[in-house]
Amino acid sequence: MTAVAYGMVLTTICGQVTAERVDGLKHMQMICGMHRSAYWLANFVIDLLKMEITIGFTILCFWGFNLNYHTAWITYLLFPLAAIPWTYTLSFVFSTESAAQTGVMFVNFGFILFGSTLVHYLRWAPFSEV
Repeated sequence: MTAVAYGMVLTTICGQVTAERVDGLKHMQMICGMHRSAYWLANFVIDLLKMEITIGFTILCFWGFNLNYHTAWITYLLFPLAAIPWTYTLSFVFSTESAAQTGVMFVNFGFILFGSTLVHYLRWAPFSEV
């Protein structure tokens, strides 16, 4: 369930960054004197806040429903530090906002859903020692 929520937040992040690049808003900000580092840092801080609010609700739901995921909250809190830069990088692949949102949605759902499922099953797979 969390993959859907986080995938959608990352989709909006990528759509916004792609739209600014395609529409020339980022270029206009650079011409007006904004430094690239300030642009990316401001975007990262705001996007991190968006993700952490969603993660905060997830952790509250874990606590409210007495789900005993003792160390999962650490993984959830650290997830945006990897996912947001990945989304920024992936946004340069697309030339339209709608393509970026659709592509990032499918890529993130694939990584989050299938990657976690693969890890889960590999934990229980019997491997013989070499």
